[in-house]
Amino acid sequence: MLGLAFTSWASWVCGTLAGAWSGNGLLVDYPAVEAALGFMLPALFMSFLLASFQRQQSLCVTAALAGALGGILLFSIPAAILAGIVCGCLTALLQAMLKGMPDEQ
Repeated sequence: MLGLAFTSWASWVCGTLAGAWSGNGLLVDYPAVEAALGFMLPALFMSFLLASFQRQQSLCVTAALAGALGGILLFSIPAAILAGIVCGCLTALLQAMLKGMPDEQ
């Protein structure tokens, strides 16, 4: 497991260094790759985020996404971030109140 983590970290560092060194120069000749990376990187992080959630958290995630979508449609990106946080937290609080907190041992 440690080898996998180190390899992932090392490839991330090398990729970051290559990107910082070359700037946008590597992608100038390949506009299709540049356009694809604009979609693939956010999709990659979204897949990591969604894979970490469990079924019991799906209502909170849905509420947070709905709040963020409403914030971005009605106001701005900072408002969308705040709305997503507030909606997700309120949903988690309401779920805990309705289900009841597990007994502490």
